[in-house]
Amino acid sequence: MRAGARLRLIVVPGGPDADAVAAFLRARGLSVSPAAAVEPSVTDLFVSFVDKERMGRVREQLQAVAKPRL
Repeated sequence: MRAGARLRLIVVPGGPDADAVAAFLRARGLSVSPAAAVEPSVTDLFVSFVDKERMGRVREQLQAVAKPRL
């Protein structure tokens, strides 16, 4: 999620840490400063939930379109 000039990423438990993400981005020519792990805010959680719901609806619509018509 982009918040102003910041990029906030939510990673799964056991996923990459802030330093690994920063190194990945820097290796691809992006400027990163600073990179830090923070607890997700209520807004982060809400946006994540809404996005997950939206993606579920899109997936259902794509599956419905892909079904062969008789």
